[in-house]
Order: sequence, then structure tokens, then C-alpha cells
Amino acid sequence: MPPDLARIVFIGFIIAVLVYDNRKEPYPSKGLLIPLVWFMLSGSKSVRGWLGQTPPPDASIDYTSGDPLSRAVLIVLMLLALFVLYKRHFRIHDFVKENKWVFYLFIYMGVSILWSDFEMVSIKRWYRSIGDLLMALVILTEVNPFLALQKTIRRTGFILITLSLLYIKYFRDIGVGYDYEGFTMWVGVTTHKNSLGQLACVMGLYFTWRLIFSEKRGPVDILFLFISVWILKGAGGATSKTSLIVYLLGVLTLIALKKIGNDPSKISKILMVVLILFLMTNVLVEILQNQSLIAFLITSSGGDMTLTGRTYLWSDLIQIGLSSPILGSGYGGFWVGDIGHDLWLKHTWKPGQAHNGYIDVFVNLGLVGLVLLVGFLAESYRRILINLRLNHAIGSFQLTFFTIILLFNITESSFNKPTSFLWVLFLLVVVGIPSGEFDEQGGHDNGEIISS
Repeated sequence: MPPDLARIVFIGFIIAVLVYDNRKEPYPSKGLLIPLVWFMLSGSKSVRGWLGQTPPPDASIDYTSGDPLSRAVLIVLMLLALFVLYKRHFRIHDFVKENKWVFYLFIYMGVSILWSDFEMVSIKRWYRSIGDLLMALVILTEVNPFLALQKTIRRTGFILITLSLLYIKYFRDIGVGYDYEGFTMWVGVTTHKNSLGQLACVMGLYFTWRLIFSEKRGPVDILFLFISVWILKGAGGATSKTSLIVYLLGVLTLIALKKIGNDPSKISKILMVVLILFLMTNVLVEILQNQSLIAFLITSSGGDMTLTGRTYLWSDLIQIGLSSPILGSGYGGFWVGDIGHDLWLKHTWKPGQAHNGYIDVFVNLGLVGLVLLVGFLAESYRRILINLRLNHAIGSFQLTFFTIILLFNITESSFNKPTSFLWVLFLLVVVGIPSGEFDEQGGHDNGEIISS
């Protein structure tokens, strides 16, 4: 098929799917378009990238100025979100009362700008992260927050997964790139195979959840699950192994949750059994292969024990972080291209993140930030267990995405990272769904629009 014809066919397909889906489950409100656009941008290219204005690889970049065009679009979306919250009579006190740890975390992120070496960069990144939270609040204040969350994820998948397929198959100058070793990698609507892998993993798990838990599942869910998994496998030379492994673990989590029902106490028992099996298997592999189970799995899958240089980077980052272990370097002030630290001289692949979310929080926010993050995670987990008991399908959805994002942050970074796809998703999942009474569709039984 000629590329121009393919573009018309694929765009027509997207429109048809959106119309069909809206007839089955009407869009909750027009205000939901705001977080939809934000979420789509977080899971794809920048605004300038969508306009085809990406700078060439050898161009010099001013890492302190950022992208004015993307910044302007994000500010407009934030102002629109604030207007929607104002019209809905959003009560900040109610939100803080039920989400204390996330409130403390965001306040500390803002305060830590005071000791950042790049204050303006930190300020820009902090208000973008505030924008992430605003989008979650727009969804939270819908009459049916869970339906609103589903529609946001679902429509993002319809558009971005379809366009990624179009770019990979028919516009390879856009949808295919090369990693630093020269291997071909699929990037689709993103800028890197790992970003595309995260997008495909999340969408694949969402449509898997639909097929397992939703009574409204249909052929569209099967089709997009197939496309997501096909994209997830990536090009032969360069595949996001983390995303592939996390997807498989996510599917196992969904199946396990379907089996155990809505009794949270069974989760602890299953985790204990998994831990015992892991330890027993590890001992067996140590005896037979003379290496740990994790090392055996990595080398057997064609990987290396340094996780493509990540372990060396982690060692260097921890040493740098120990120079300010309590407070960190200040939010958003650590990764500023090649001018913040000399890491690019040692690591020629030019990392722009720690490739470990927990280490990234440590170097940016110190041990105080890690404590606040752990408190936020514990608060979120408690809320998820409550939801699991009240509505098994919703609780299973939350727990699965909560788990995979924790796993992703072992080899990738998303915690506290502004407009990061996984960080936005995390806030949407753990903050954007109430823990009050649910009706069968995930709405508020009492009709209140502000509840957590």
C-alpha cells in the first residue's frame, strides 16, 4: 500500500474506532479531553516533534531553556484544567485529607528547588509535574472517575498504537530509528524503543484486563491487544526486554487476581508462596549453573549482567548522591544534559536518567524524598486494597498497574519525572480513583464528585 493511501486508511480507521467506542460507552464529559491530550503527549513525542521540527542528532542543544512551544501548550492545558476544577467546585482540603503523602511529596519537590544548581530548570519541571497532578484531579472529579480513566487510556491506545503501526510499516523514517550500537529499533510515535515498549506494554495490559474482567469486552479489545503485543516484541535487533518481561508479569498478576477474588488477605499468602518458590529455584540454579537465578535469566535471554551499562551508572550515581544524602541535589536539577555532571564523559551512551526510579529520587530529593515516596506508595497500596474489596475489577486494574510501574522503575525512571508517561499513569491510577463506595461501573454511589 502506498504511504499516502496508508495514512488515509489508518486515520479513517482511528476515527471509525473512536466513533464506535463512543456509541458503546459515551464520553463522560468534554473536560476529559484535557487530560487525554496531556496523557497522549506524555506517551509520545513533544509538540515540536509532532510538527516535524525535531533537531538533527548533531545539533547543539541548550538544556537549560527547554522547548518554548511544548511549554506553552502544557501551560494552556494546565489553565484549562484549573478552570474545569474551579467549575466543579473542587475542594483542595478534601483532596489533601485523603492524599496526605502525595501532597507532602509535591510540596517537598517544590521546596527542594531552593538548593538546586539550576533553579529555573527545576521550576519548569516542577510546574509540569503539578500539571500531571492536575490531570489526575480532572479525572477524579468526574461523576464516574473509573470510566473516565478507562476512556483516557483507551482513546490514547486507539490513537497512539494505530499511528505507531502506521509509522513503523509505512513511514520508517519516522517510526524506525537506531540505538547507540547501530541496531534498528522501532520508535513509532515516541523517540526511543524503551518509550514505545512502555506504551505498548501499558496498552497491552489494559486490553488484557478488559478481556479478563470487563463484561463490555469486544473484538476491538482483541484487535488492539494483538497490535500492542506485536509492537511490544519490537525489531529483532533492539527490543525493550524490560517492557516485554513486565507485560508478562502483569498478565500473570491479572490472572492471579482473577483467581483469588476480592479477598486482599490472599495476596499476602500468594506473595509468600512466590517468595519461597523464588528462593528454592534460586538455590537450584546456584547448584546446577553456579550463578544466581536473576543472572541466569539475564544471560539466557541474551542480556549482560551490567544491564547494558546500567549497573555501572547506578554505582556512579550513588557515589554522587552520597555527597548530599539527606536532601539531594534539588528537584529536577540533576539531569541537565552534559552540564550538570561529568557522567557523559564516562558513559558514552549519554544517559538522561538513572534508569532506576528509586536512585533517581535519591539523587534529586535525597533520603527525605525516598521516605516521602515510600509513604506515597504505602498510602496508594492501602487504598488499592480497599478498592479491591469494594470492586474486584477496579482493584485488580489498580493493583496490576501499581505493580508494573514499581517493576519498571527498577531499570527505567518515571517517579517524580514530569510529563513522563508512567508517572502520569501512576498518578491517574492511584490518585484518580476514589476509595469510597462504588457502583457497578466504578462511579460514586452517593453522587459526590469529590471523593478519594
